[in-house]
Amino acid sequence: MSRTGNDKNTGGGKPNHISDPTAAEALKLVEPIQFVHVPYGAYLRGRRDEKFIRLPEKWLKVEKLTREFYTREGQKKHVKGIYKRRYMNGEYGERWEITCNKLNISRTIYYAVVHDIVRFAGLYAAGMGLISPYSRF
Repeated sequence: MSRTGNDKNTGGGKPNHISDPTAAEALKLVEPIQFVHVPYGAYLRGRRDEKFIRLPEKWLKVEKLTREFYTREGQKKHVKGIYKRRYMNGEYGERWEITCNKLNISRTIYYAVVHDIVRFAGLYAAGMGLISPYSRF
């Protein structure tokens, strides 16, 4: 994990270096994290695949806003139910068949809501500059 994408050395003499170690640490803590590596999948030969995520704090903001929008008071019951069961129910969420049975909705309605959720998050991410506004999501 790196907040700046490059580690700043402390010590005087060079214009890009900060001679005060406390100030250097404070700058690292207030600057946004530039990227993280997230391991996923099964171990193969002692290694796992990694996903490289740029600007994770912005992605967390997209997730938070999407969650707040789809679980807010006044949201339709089936929309809120689909969001919670698919995105807040464990690592992979609940299968669509189970959700449809419990909420008494059709597969068509289920996937229309899922498409709306993904589009909402994608448009917000595009607005924050995380992805191209012309991305297919």
